[in-house]
Amino acid sequence: NEEKNSNKKNDGEDDYMIVHHSRDTTAKQWNETRVIAMKELSRTIRSFFAKLNDMEFFGIMWAEILNIVRRGLLLVRDASNSADAEVQREVVIASIVFVSELMIIANNTLTLWNPTWMTLCEFGIKEDFKYDQEEELSRCIVRSLASLWQKTFEDDTTSTPLQTVAGQQAFLEYIFLILNNRVKVEGRYKHAKSPAEREYMEFIREILLPSAANDSNDKWLINFTFEQLLQLCNNANSNSIFVIDIIGIIVDMRGKVVDGDDKVLLTLLNIVKRAVDKDDEASLFKAATKSILEFVLPSVNDAKNNEKEDIWSTSWLTILNSMFYICLKSNTDIAGLFIERVVGYATCDVAPSSFTDQVVIKLKTAAKKNNESFHRETCIRHLFTLG
Repeated sequence: NEEKNSNKKNDGEDDYMIVHHSRDTTAKQWNETRVIAMKELSRTIRSFFAKLNDMEFFGIMWAEILNIVRRGLLLVRDASNSADAEVQREVVIASIVFVSELMIIANNTLTLWNPTWMTLCEFGIKEDFKYDQEEELSRCIVRSLASLWQKTFEDDTTSTPLQTVAGQQAFLEYIFLILNNRVKVEGRYKHAKSPAEREYMEFIREILLPSAANDSNDKWLINFTFEQLLQLCNNANSNSIFVIDIIGIIVDMRGKVVDGDDKVLLTLLNIVKRAVDKDDEASLFKAATKSILEFVLPSVNDAKNNEKEDIWSTSWLTILNSMFYICLKSNTDIAGLFIERVVGYATCDVAPSSFTDQVVIKLKTAAKKNNESFHRETCIRHLFTLG
């Protein structure tokens, strides 16, 4: 290119400009114009909102701005292929950022805030993420929502639906919808959380839970967040590292919610069932089983001295039996530790005879020569222990 340019100059021909591939078509150039216009419009409204809001025409102009934003938000939904979606993506991202900034600006004007929130909520169905394998859109919307929540509660003078129970519930359900509807590319994020998952975990850890912990009236928020985290653990779109991160949070939260131990135990059982036969989810199996042993189940000594322990309830014993069966088929050290714990429970005097009988039956089956159990010798040793 430089050589050609030099020759042209020597021949007296016109100079030319090298255009970057992201701006090499009129459509891309027009999109960049739209992005710049939205940024400057946001800055102008933020700087002069008090004066603009007193003008009679401003409500009409706000509605027109929301129409522009809405068209920008839904551009990828109408794209017929990934190439078209790639061209439109930056406008969608700019529209997400713009509309969230508008809600922060209008935090004391419900007549403007409410339609702005409704406009944002039009975005988020599966078709909006059909070409979002890199999670640029889902990450942007989660980050923008986190910023909206943080700035709303940092300012004591704000008055929006986000400060009501119904508003917060709608907000958290919307983020949950985004996480559910994003595209999952199998095997893409094996060793790390996806971009949207990282933004969500930062929001939960750094913004939502600290603010809820400082407000004694926010028990419902803790409970609601806890339930959503349990659902995300069982969500097919959640990758293993994301679920492992969530396990750490729900284990810490379980004492603050009703029936927290029961719900965590059942969720961890479901995780173990999902992960036991998948080599790429071995770390998930280990994390779930370890959490059950260390944080949920009592020690054998505590269990044998207290017949009122949760461990002796019918529901917990049923879960224990299911976990015991799964661990007998898992060739991992953590599974061996779980087997040993269950056998320890079976030796307790307060253990129901039906539970002990079921443990013995499973051990006998696993001890057979032609059985697929990885713990045959261990099972034989435990059978001797149980007499």
